[in-house]
Amino acid sequence: MTQALVTKQKFLGARVKSVSAPRVLLGRTSYVDDIKLPEMLHLSFARSTAPHSRLAGVDLKKTLDEDGVLGAITGDDIVSEIQPFPIFASPDGIRPFSKYPIAVRKVRYVGEIVAAIIGRSRSTAEDGAESVSIEYEARDPVINLEDALKPNSPLVIDEWGTNEAYFREIKTGNFDEAFAKADFVLKEKFKIQRQYGSAMEPRGVIASYDPGTDYLTVYSSTQWPHMVRTVLSLMLGIGEHKIRVIAPDVGGGFGNKQDVYPEEIIAAYLSRKIRRPIKWVASRSEDLLSTVHARDQIHNVEFAVSRDGTLLAVRDEILADLGAFHTMSIGPQLVTIGTLPGAYKIKNWHIQLHCITTNKTPVGAYRGFGASESNFVLERSVDLIARELKLDPAKIRLKNFIQDSEFPYTTALGSEYDSGNYAECLKRGLKIANYDSFKERQIELRKQGRLIGLGMSFVVESTGIGSSKEMARDGFKVYAGYDNATVRVERSGSITVLTGLSPHGQGLDTTLAQICADEFGLQVEDVRLNWGDTMTSPYGFGTWGSRSAITGSTVMKMSIEKVKEKAKQIAAHILKVKKEDIEFDEGKFYAKRYPQRALSLNEVAEIAYSASDLPDGMEPGLSATSFYDPPSPSYAYGVHVPIVEVEPNSGKIILQRYIVVHDCGTMINPTIVEGQLEGGIAQGIGGSLLEELEYNSEGQLLAANFMDYLLPTAIDVPGIEIEHTETPSKMNPFGVKGVGEGGAIAPPAALASAVENALSHLGVKITETPMTPEKILSLIKHSDSDSI
Repeated sequence: MTQALVTKQKFLGARVKSVSAPRVLLGRTSYVDDIKLPEMLHLSFARSTAPHSRLAGVDLKKTLDEDGVLGAITGDDIVSEIQPFPIFASPDGIRPFSKYPIAVRKVRYVGEIVAAIIGRSRSTAEDGAESVSIEYEARDPVINLEDALKPNSPLVIDEWGTNEAYFREIKTGNFDEAFAKADFVLKEKFKIQRQYGSAMEPRGVIASYDPGTDYLTVYSSTQWPHMVRTVLSLMLGIGEHKIRVIAPDVGGGFGNKQDVYPEEIIAAYLSRKIRRPIKWVASRSEDLLSTVHARDQIHNVEFAVSRDGTLLAVRDEILADLGAFHTMSIGPQLVTIGTLPGAYKIKNWHIQLHCITTNKTPVGAYRGFGASESNFVLERSVDLIARELKLDPAKIRLKNFIQDSEFPYTTALGSEYDSGNYAECLKRGLKIANYDSFKERQIELRKQGRLIGLGMSFVVESTGIGSSKEMARDGFKVYAGYDNATVRVERSGSITVLTGLSPHGQGLDTTLAQICADEFGLQVEDVRLNWGDTMTSPYGFGTWGSRSAITGSTVMKMSIEKVKEKAKQIAAHILKVKKEDIEFDEGKFYAKRYPQRALSLNEVAEIAYSASDLPDGMEPGLSATSFYDPPSPSYAYGVHVPIVEVEPNSGKIILQRYIVVHDCGTMINPTIVEGQLEGGIAQGIGGSLLEELEYNSEGQLLAANFMDYLLPTAIDVPGIEIEHTETPSKMNPFGVKGVGEGGAIAPPAALASAVENALSHLGVKITETPMTPEKILSLIKHSDSDSI
């Protein structure tokens, strides 16, 4: 990277107000469902009501006779015209599977598309879908994750001969020796439930084909428009130069929209067939059924420990439910493995990962992407070890932490942690919570019949993703970790930034504008970011994985340096000095020895665009494009310390306080950092206490709406007390680390720790989520003690 020209930083670290807030608050946003195109038709789907069946027949006759229905197709109609989905996460050893946008000959979960219906209106299309006659030859469904690997289990994908899609085994260090010398071995089974990323806006797509130009335009509620375009090109056999994908305003993504879905492919295919725009927007129930689910893992853990609390070795057999398999179904589980060491110096590991198909909605990305599961297992294990050895759970953490003098630190599983001071972070969180005096208060309140508890969970969050080569090595072969940015100084001296990122609520239009304004000595309002349109944005991989601030700021900085270098040459030419004598500060280029001889940025831009007095051989204009492939992730971290009260007669959990001390390196905008943390924690609270996608033994989803799938409300989420430490990353020029997911990762383990602490006198042990009142009440009733 070119040496930076010095400017005074005014906005980096400042609480600049959101650039997009006025537009959002005034309702001047435009989501997929707001878009109306001339002669637009509507799309609806007949979805399977059976979890596992052969399709004996799909009769569309009655559907096509419906008034307002203009057409309908089944899997047989598209199998020779549309290619199967590419698998985004395909590590060596994964079993191959051809998945089409519409079921072909067999359905594998309730909600799988069996037929697509085109109607003049949404209601006529939906009526047409209801009239599709589907004849099923029922097969026994595979619902229970542990049953799926039994020898006599029905097969989700017949040609495999097994329900195991992928297996990986890792063994590090002197594992057997470590176990042999352990004073104590914790054996425990942990279960993390199935969840759904409840974006405010359900998924939606509009496809519009122009036969005059042979050009397809797709509006999609997606996190990565360029990847949607690439997959459309692969599956429909169209050159990417003939496809434009636009992500308009997106009402939340949370990883669920970091995928490519059957509905997007079908809408594009049908629009090309009938040569008219087609629109589909999911209902909430449809979204719950068809959008990828997440989590759903079982861990059988053995933790070898010495008497003084030193963590020696871990054996973890992981059973991960993939559902019926889709493009990103394997991916979170690989992150689960990589993040298992957390903040601790554990050298010896034996991990067995079983990725298993079942007759449920496919799993995919969701905020935390496998790390919430590993954090729950690791932090719960540390608490239970402390309990068994009668050690302070804070002290056992401090004893086993990676120390600040040991950074950069490479874990036994290969992660390269860049910087940190974990002990300081934990100590600060416990001090805010009055940890040293909490036990006394807890005992006093217990005498009054009140059960309060304090818990803790320490999280290390991989942010910014690794290099594209590393991703490919790990099995992520269709998309990559790099991104790019074009920085263009306009003739007026204002700045336009074109990025391959695709923000949808992260505040990047503010944070990146802050950095850019600092670098050019301008105001934030002088900078505008453009994204989300494959026609105007450079090829990139969108917004996910807490990568955007790191990758976006670094690649933008690279382009800024190129622009400054060219501007410096122009200024030197005009001021008749050597280029090396030019400096830049506060928006002006000036000669070191003659600071009164200066050119403003807009004056240089005018010269660049008028081309009237450029150095010989220099091209007009003032812009630059750069690509940046991060060498490795940066690692944010933090401690979550909730204080709860458990009502013994109802099992209800009341959050009294929720304390977070978080470190994401240099904060570009603390207000946006705190907003990301608060939103993530709210989701984490929901996953800890309320949310669960349950299926019955017949394969029917029992939580098909928000009456059954409970989300946290303002009543459930307390005021979040946030403090920061700042340990800058050494992996990028601003010292930035990501912040998008840490808030969502830690709450399940932290709240389980707090609830267990509140009920510690009863011998209660919490090893699964969610902690619903019914489950807590059952634990109390079946506890080892009669007292409350």
